[in-house]
Amino acid sequence: MSGTSIATFATNNGLAEPLGNGDWIGCSYTDFNPALPPSEPVPAAMPTAIAENSTAIALLIYPQPATDVLHVKADLPMWSPVRIFNTLGELVQEDRIMGGTTAINIGSLSSGLYILQAGNTKRTVIIQ
Repeated sequence: MSGTSIATFATNNGLAEPLGNGDWIGCSYTDFNPALPPSEPVPAAMPTAIAENSTAIALLIYPQPATDVLHVKADLPMWSPVRIFNTLGELVQEDRIMGGTTAINIGSLSSGLYILQAGNTKRTVIIQ
């Protein structure tokens, strides 16, 4: 079914005609007898195309930009890995969370943009 409003909806088996800008498309359930007609569109209460990351952790990284030491505060168990990747996705450094705020020596890394990953959470890090 298609049309420019509910009032102009017309049955179209197979959508053989192209839809124009501003046209509506709707579906009715034809498995029911009688078939259920289309109704006014209802906004989705929750987007269905965006996956919520329920496993994200609280992650604080400072200073930004960093030079020699990067402080990482994460709600993770002790000894959880903290990984730093370059912009090519290559692992360039791995450390462990020591509880509370952990100081990570980044003096060996070249200046640039990096991605820090702790658990499933990632943050951009700038190193000068």
